[in-house]
Amino acid sequence: MTVSRALRNHRTVKTETKQRILKLAQELGYTPNPLVSALMAQRQSRRAPESSASLALVHCLPAESRFTDNMLTFHHSVRERARSLGYEIEAFHLHQPGMKLNRLMDIIRARGIRGIIWEHFFSANNRLDYDFSDFACVAMGNTIVDPVFHQIESDRFAEMRLALRELRRLGYRRIGYCSLRHVEISLNYKRLCALLLEQSLSSSGDRVPWLEIEDRNEYETQLAAWLHRHHPQVVVSQNIHTPRYIERAGYKIPDQVGFLHLGFHPTFADLAGIDPNWTKRGTLAVERVVGMLHRNELGVPKDPLVTFVDHHWNPGPSLRAVGPPRPAVAEQLAQLDLM
Repeated sequence: MTVSRALRNHRTVKTETKQRILKLAQELGYTPNPLVSALMAQRQSRRAPESSASLALVHCLPAESRFTDNMLTFHHSVRERARSLGYEIEAFHLHQPGMKLNRLMDIIRARGIRGIIWEHFFSANNRLDYDFSDFACVAMGNTIVDPVFHQIESDRFAEMRLALRELRRLGYRRIGYCSLRHVEISLNYKRLCALLLEQSLSSSGDRVPWLEIEDRNEYETQLAAWLHRHHPQVVVSQNIHTPRYIERAGYKIPDQVGFLHLGFHPTFADLAGIDPNWTKRGTLAVERVVGMLHRNELGVPKDPLVTFVDHHWNPGPSLRAVGPPRPAVAEQLAQLDLM
């Protein structure tokens, strides 16, 4: 049993003993049989792990934040997949009154939980100053920059490319994009990159300057001024309040201005947009953490992986055909003479 645990880098084996066994294994030319390893992982998944049969789901948004429909879908998916694998989910709020990171981790450790799913933060570039060597962690998105855990994310560049392709199909030319600055920073401006590629292949008259808003309290005022000044045919945004602000600025959707939502949820029957597939994200987050626990892969990974989840286009009444379809950007790029 000691040899087996040492070869699996188990934390209960003393460092000196582990090093001696690993050295002997190397001298004997030992390599693990992947079929046996897979079988053992399968067997272990059918019984309770050595620690608590629970995973922690840590909410990282401000304490007063309301969970969106997409986040509620994510929570449901996490719980359903965890139960199917024999685990329960315990939810924690990092920013609830009186809570600090060290206290939160002490609570999680005391309950015997070793697998943690970190939700995205409201802001970008967050750092968690703690020793995670005894935990298997997965982060949703990349708002945690230190330490860098395995991440489950949507390909934001491809997401915007899909949105722009569908708008081209409907004949839209003057496409406007508005977003909050902290959102763009957390996404590494990937959506904007896709928009700028689109604009580089458009005539100058079709290029609408993008709107980046720093203070969410100024969102409606700045959006109205931007609409009146630049007159986009369609607005693309992740902010669910944007359609209401557009109409309060005096524009009717979709007759005067179309709208495409980048955080679409099936309950948004009056909108068109991109569904970020939070159901699949929840499933993958649980599977990644449970797999790490079965393989005893604890601590901050040396080579963190980013898993991109596919997204889906959903047509809706906030858009309409305004002209003949235009060729997709990929088709235009293929026709360019780059030599």
